[in-house]
Amino acid sequence: MGMNAITVDLVWTSAHVAIEYNSTAEHGLYLDESSNGPMQMQETLRKLERRRKRDEMRISALSASGWKAFPLVSAQVYNCQSFDAVIRAIANALGKKIRAEALNFKRKRTFLRQEVLGLENQ
Repeated sequence: MGMNAITVDLVWTSAHVAIEYNSTAEHGLYLDESSNGPMQMQETLRKLERRRKRDEMRISALSASGWKAFPLVSAQVYNCQSFDAVIRAIANALGKKIRAEALNFKRKRTFLRQEVLGLENQ
């Protein structure tokens, strides 16, 4: 990649586990037809594709270096079941067990997701 160091969003150095969050908002690019003409939309799409490829190269470089790299996209964050699956995979990579859900875990998780992500019940 032409880089000496790779920057990721979350890292557990001793376990060689990394999370890379990829979203269009993170890159400051938005697809909004009302504010962009066709030419600007095409350029934005090209930029998104270049950044997606760069993100993929970063994940590949981490994996090739012996790291367990987990790409995370916004669709996974906003879907409770998908997010839980990613969390279980990360916990497994870290050698951690996720405790059985407490009696009120789902209620607390729903409240937290509503507060942080502005989501309805999931």
